[in-house]
Amino acid sequence: MKQWQCHNGDILDSIGSFDVIECGPCGFKHIVPIPTPKDLDQVYRDDYYAREKPLYLAEHREDLEWWNVVYDERYDMFESLVPPTTRRILDVGSGPGYFLKRGQDRGWTTVGIEPSHQAASHSLELGLNIIEGFLEESLIGTLGSFDVIHMHEVLEHIPHPADLIQLASRLLNPEGVLCVIVPNDYNPLQQLLRKHLEYSPWWVTPPHHINYFDHGSLTKLIESVGFQVLRKTS
Repeated sequence: MKQWQCHNGDILDSIGSFDVIECGPCGFKHIVPIPTPKDLDQVYRDDYYAREKPLYLAEHREDLEWWNVVYDERYDMFESLVPPTTRRILDVGSGPGYFLKRGQDRGWTTVGIEPSHQAASHSLELGLNIIEGFLEESLIGTLGSFDVIHMHEVLEHIPHPADLIQLASRLLNPEGVLCVIVPNDYNPLQQLLRKHLEYSPWWVTPPHHINYFDHGSLTKLIESVGFQVLRKTS
């Protein structure tokens, strides 16, 4: 049996060879078939920034003043939750590195993991501690522990998000904080645009976006791995 055939639910959308299903066993929406790790490795190591988002680094740099306001809000929250003496953060999917650079400027010890060669190289140019690759079992025991693990727009790209969260939990200090940001898809605004203005589901972008979360499904996923949800917003 193919791995994705254990998933089942109503089909919400179909794009190319992919269906989006409301998966009962998983508790959240995702595409089938689910891409293999080999497929994703090729997509994210070289193709993602080169082909899918060729202007991402330049545009992020142009908007950096705004992004730093966003980042400061997150660091303010983290600093209200963790002790001031042990501020160590891991950013999974660290992208161009500006989030970690902001933390470094605020006195945090920072580590990033990033599969894209282009983004990892850019981060290294900023003087950051970056591991090029994915968060995998082989890294447990080599990274130390962290007060905060940050995942900004990562879980929608991952074939098995619960496994990634579980892996990350093993790197957290007691009372550590996991911060997860994902797109809020199939939300009421999107549904209204589809129903009344005949918009196409622009947010469905396989194979890059595998999973589609909302407040309820993300909360269930986080709690199923053993975390307590402290704050949520959209």
